[in-house]
Amino acid sequence: MTLQKLNILLLLLWTITGSLTQLVTSPLWSIIFTILTFIIVFIMSGVSLYYSLFYRHQFIINDAVLLTSVGLIFSIFFIPLVLFLTDLVLPINHPLILSFIYIAFLLLPLLRAPLPFLALPPLRHSYILKIIRHPVFLSFALILTTHLVCLNQYSFLPGLDAYTWLLKYEVSLSSQIYDLSAGPNRILFSTLVAVFHQLSHAPFFSIFKYWFPLLSLLPLFPLWLIARTFKSPLHQLLLLLSPLASPALILDWETTRHHVVLLLFLYLSLGLLFTAHRYQQPILFHLTFLASFIGLLYHPLFLILIIFWLFSALMIHRPFINQHPLITISAAFLFFIVAHFLNITSLFTNIFIRLSAATSNFINFRWNLRYPAAFIGEGMSMGWPGLTGVLKYYGYYAGPLTLAILLTTFLFIYFFPAFRRRIFQVLCTPFLVPISSFLLILLFLAEILPRFAGIAYLPDRAWLLIGIPTIIFIPFLFNFTSSQRLQVLLLSLYSVALLISVTGTIYINHALAFSIPDYELTAAAWMKDNLPSNAHVFTSSSKNILRYYARVKLLWMDPRVITSDNSEAILSRVGEYHDIIDPTKTYIYYAVTDPRNPFVERQYVSSFTQARPPSLFPALTSHPDKFELVYSKLNLVYLWRIK
Repeated sequence: MTLQKLNILLLLLWTITGSLTQLVTSPLWSIIFTILTFIIVFIMSGVSLYYSLFYRHQFIINDAVLLTSVGLIFSIFFIPLVLFLTDLVLPINHPLILSFIYIAFLLLPLLRAPLPFLALPPLRHSYILKIIRHPVFLSFALILTTHLVCLNQYSFLPGLDAYTWLLKYEVSLSSQIYDLSAGPNRILFSTLVAVFHQLSHAPFFSIFKYWFPLLSLLPLFPLWLIARTFKSPLHQLLLLLSPLASPALILDWETTRHHVVLLLFLYLSLGLLFTAHRYQQPILFHLTFLASFIGLLYHPLFLILIIFWLFSALMIHRPFINQHPLITISAAFLFFIVAHFLNITSLFTNIFIRLSAATSNFINFRWNLRYPAAFIGEGMSMGWPGLTGVLKYYGYYAGPLTLAILLTTFLFIYFFPAFRRRIFQVLCTPFLVPISSFLLILLFLAEILPRFAGIAYLPDRAWLLIGIPTIIFIPFLFNFTSSQRLQVLLLSLYSVALLISVTGTIYINHALAFSIPDYELTAAAWMKDNLPSNAHVFTSSSKNILRYYARVKLLWMDPRVITSDNSEAILSRVGEYHDIIDPTKTYIYYAVTDPRNPFVERQYVSSFTQARPPSLFPALTSHPDKFELVYSKLNLVYLWRIK
């Protein structure tokens, strides 16, 4: 089937199912319509636009998988940028307008020659079995099943940030397709959410809870660019399942925020740069280079990636730079202008300050050799004490597969000089320098900086990301040795590591169901139905639960004040807000942390805020003339009204 016919078929199905969702109340049609919207927005729009603009790039357009991977770059980076810039000049935040825009994207290939894109095998039993046994289908099914199992173990959103962005976008994206409140480094993610919301008609909660986590399936396209170089289907399947490398990585896809675009970009870069190196195609390097610049409108961490891409670009284009110094100076000047607009200079300043402090700590032997059993991060104690704690830390954040790949790579480097020469030679080539450099900086942040410089700058996040660039070692490990026994040993080790990672993730995710217990959700629903619309609630925690599910305005009150015997201290705290609250519509909320909460001993994240043990409330219970208990359940959650 040609690209043109596929697009027309997609548009017809999209139009029909969209009409049925308006006529029939069955959720089935809504799900099908949203799936088609997902395919159009995230895959086919970029594929169609790239082919329409660069149809002469035969190396890319004649390879459907490579074209799709490049199309993902266009769908997620270039198209949202164009839509954002357009909306600044001419408002386009309307389902009809956005529908016409995306229909135009899919119809553009009609202006070009027919492009064979999708091979449809005959519907025979043998072909169907062949498709089911294919590594791509198996990996797709396993990754999808893992995420669906995790997503359906509880009804709320995981993570600390998701509700913050959900509440923000429900308001800000009602009139425009971007949100500027979080600064320039978050703009395009709001555009992506707004476009998908307008075209699919899916509620924001469903987008955050179910649809955007499916972005975790898209890395299969760039990973197949690497996996198809293997002869063994088992080796191919192993590499395609690498997105399941660690529990932290799996669950991070399910916390809808800007970080998921960074994860997807790393996989796209891995596959495209590997292909660029293998076939010496600089166009793939340039595409990822440009996308990394646009990525600054998604996440500030793209700044580090840009530095590595710039270094590689200098290596690749050194003759051109020497011959055209004026163009080089102009490009540098333009970069500094963009850097100023995106507030990158402050990021550089922050990095410089941290490096200065790290250097001072290292020189003065202010080391922390107990890391990760004990360390301070973001001003709080975040250590994982004891041997069990350390094993949990590395098992969750680094993951069994990542650790197994790193361990075997180091062993091969140590015992096989030929492998050592080969791996260093390849990873130092210009096309792969961004990947190898990023891996080194992540290892530095995850292990060296917190241990020998006394600065723990998100080492857990660094370990999570390390699981992506380490994939580059898999083809070198399997292709280096011709020993069947050694290959079976590697495959067995990695397979066991994957099994531990997936089963561990499901176990951890089941425990996360108690991070927001049912009694708090029930209390929030009661508050939404029974409290005045302009009510204010004082609480020491459960901020996201009450803001979203109860839809009340929150004010902070120290839990020690709530559980004290001093009623005047409580009323004094309430009195500090006398100019913005109605005293007759003011409440105090307290809920006990579920003892099954996996973070119950980790004060800074338990139940999304703090550990809250069962307590007595002498001031609140002994002064019925001042405080009225209006809701309680099982001595676990309480709500008082201030009289």
